[in-house]
Amino acid sequence: MPPKRIRVSEGSCWRCKDRRVLCDVQKPTCTRCEAAGTKCEYGMRFKWANGVAARGRFAGQNLLPVKQSVPAPRIQSPWTPDDWQVLYFAREVLPRFSLMDAGPGVDPAWLVTDSSIHQAVIAVANAHRLFRNHAVQEETLSQIKQARLTAIRSLRTRLQDTFNLSHAITFPSSVLLCMLDGIIEPQDDGLAAAFHLRGGRAILQHGNHMMEVSSAKAGPMSLLLSVYATMDLTYAILGGEAPHLGPETWLQLADGEAWWTGIKDDLAFVDIMALLAQLAQLGHDARVSGFPAPIRELLEIQLTLGRTEARLESITTPSSPADGIQSIDALTVFCSAYRASARIYMYRALCNLEISDVLVQESVQEGVGALLQAPQIGKLAHCLLFPCLMIGTHCISPESQQTVLNSLRIAAEYLSFGSIKLMEEFLKDTWLVEDLTADFWTMMQPVSGKAFMF
Repeated sequence: MPPKRIRVSEGSCWRCKDRRVLCDVQKPTCTRCEAAGTKCEYGMRFKWANGVAARGRFAGQNLLPVKQSVPAPRIQSPWTPDDWQVLYFAREVLPRFSLMDAGPGVDPAWLVTDSSIHQAVIAVANAHRLFRNHAVQEETLSQIKQARLTAIRSLRTRLQDTFNLSHAITFPSSVLLCMLDGIIEPQDDGLAAAFHLRGGRAILQHGNHMMEVSSAKAGPMSLLLSVYATMDLTYAILGGEAPHLGPETWLQLADGEAWWTGIKDDLAFVDIMALLAQLAQLGHDARVSGFPAPIRELLEIQLTLGRTEARLESITTPSSPADGIQSIDALTVFCSAYRASARIYMYRALCNLEISDVLVQESVQEGVGALLQAPQIGKLAHCLLFPCLMIGTHCISPESQQTVLNSLRIAAEYLSFGSIKLMEEFLKDTWLVEDLTADFWTMMQPVSGKAFMF
């Protein structure tokens, strides 16, 4: 009687599994495949029919690229069954950059129509998934690094393309790489994220690319422009640079699909962000020139911030449940945190007030009051990273500091962004120093440019 055939081992590569031989499961190439000089593949394998996965977790999903109305790029990204990263990015990463209940609804096919976008998507998906799963093994970190380098090379090749094609298609790639190095997995020195941010600025400044990018009022281009605008603004505020996108651009973004789309009366929020952009420009001018900001302009901004508060109070009526307890209005809480951040910046960076000044601490308490209610405002609580940093840096009491940490941890549980850990470490170091006389720029220097927020 012939000996019983050895069954395949669990986790075998597909070649050994097909041949029904024992695989030693060595990665990236098992011993048998290495000896045969053949490609060694692990993981889930799909059966495809007319571009549709017929088996596996993605069954029924038509993932082949569709024809676009814009000219096709010279380099086409290959679509293979191994591109789980594209679906992970569309279903897990992008929804974390959007307040829409159903998510941004990005067609995965759009993510592979250009090689630079495709490679950036893969790099972002790899980093977020591994960070979310707390995978820190040397092999996984090497995968993240390799995917990131591949994405950068792909973008560089695309920018050097000599064909007569619009380079506006490279803007999403710059934004995605900025999200990778500034939000999902911040680099230690912060130089990479700043480089990608300036790359996005250069692309928008070239020709009529800003008009081309901003003309998209829905879809991934519109969403990524709003994320870029927020990263650009927070980078400018923390580092004293001039924001590339000014108040007028923020008001234009209100007409399209943005990460804040879904907020009831989102114009109130956009008004506050436009005022922050105006303050950031004043902060840059004052820091470069050494002269204080015009007092008349600051007073007008202060009055406008007050008008946004009054407007929200006039349009929001918290409901009263049967038990008689009033529920909070999420938009009021959300805007209150951002409004407090604007006032703190104005008092500290433009008026040079110390942390202990009564006006600064009044704004801090307004912000802390909003953060205390963060657990009750749903998805909006995940988009308070910038207020947490601005408010937290100026908290004096341990109780207020703990409120900020609690708010950050609520966001971290859902977002899984490396920037949140960096922010938490920065705040704890700042609180240990207890320097109430430090100027705003000196205080923010350790974190400016390293952690981008939205």
